[in-house]
Amino acid sequence: MNESITVEFRKDGAKIPVSSFNAQDGIVLGSESSAWPLTMAIGIVPASPVTAFAMDTVRQRMDWQKPRYLFNVALVNGSLRVTGVKDFGLPAGRYKVSIDLKGVRLKQNQVEIDVPKNGNGFMAVAVSPDKQRFEFAADMIPPTDVTARVLDAPESVLDGQPALDWLKSTGPRIHRKACLLNILAALRCTPSAQEPLCAGVRNVFFADVDRIYAGLSGDFLQRLLQAPNLHKEGTPTAGIHARMLARIPGRRPEDFRLESFRLGEFNSLQLCLALPRQPSDDDTLYADIDIDLGNPLASLGGLIIHLGELLDPGQTNHLQLFAKLRQQPGFSDFLYYRLADAANV
Repeated sequence: MNESITVEFRKDGAKIPVSSFNAQDGIVLGSESSAWPLTMAIGIVPASPVTAFAMDTVRQRMDWQKPRYLFNVALVNGSLRVTGVKDFGLPAGRYKVSIDLKGVRLKQNQVEIDVPKNGNGFMAVAVSPDKQRFEFAADMIPPTDVTARVLDAPESVLDGQPALDWLKSTGPRIHRKACLLNILAALRCTPSAQEPLCAGVRNVFFADVDRIYAGLSGDFLQRLLQAPNLHKEGTPTAGIHARMLARIPGRRPEDFRLESFRLGEFNSLQLCLALPRQPSDDDTLYADIDIDLGNPLASLGGLIIHLGELLDPGQTNHLQLFAKLRQQPGFSDFLYYRLADAANV
């Protein structure tokens, strides 16, 4: 028996190849290597009494207690191939297959498919079109501005592309682009447009939907400590910040310690700096930077909002945040993109 199920992802009718997969971390769709893999869940249940009986027979042979049932998932030619843990482990039949990807809207995440004897069932998973149209407004950035310098730095590479080309391309998720530009805008006008923290940012090398990783000048910490409304948090308690250490180019995670700082009260910057434990010829610092809706160290209101984020730990929607940031003094001059409602979505 060689039964299997192939799962293929598509957007606008075109295949999005899966470029990497492992059961612990998830999948990388397309070329999005400068973001963390997408957490994925696959559910496979029988869609007919005959298939249910066949699966129960496999359980008896494998000594599995119902509802336990194991499959193997492998990356094959840019798609996922689901097979049984033994050659008889995925019997021919009709199945209901569901797919969930954290942070990605799917048009239909559950279908019924037939797996023929010694054959392959096929499931095409369509990614929903974006509800908004994103346009990178490169024309709005003065060529001598510090934001232009950061985006144009040779080390600012995202998904294998120079950052400016990446922002103009159609492949990356627009939530990632909005996240990058929202955070750069916050750095550009904090603590002031005349003395921005962005002046101490050398490059960006990671952009997910809720945070970026950046290389910083050696004097960035001194710049940061002079900013008003700064709150020193100490060693960050959330484990997500430590993940940056594995992404620092050419350095070992154990070479650094983490220290967290927060700026402002609402829609506020959090910067988790990777500071070297020992002096080095390379003075570059690194930071995991995100925008929190509320700063728990600034006020009771900020604490309440932050607690709400912890209770509902969904990732910050930077497309929704765009409208709020435009209303904050100073932000509108540095938000270098445009949004419009997409038609027929």
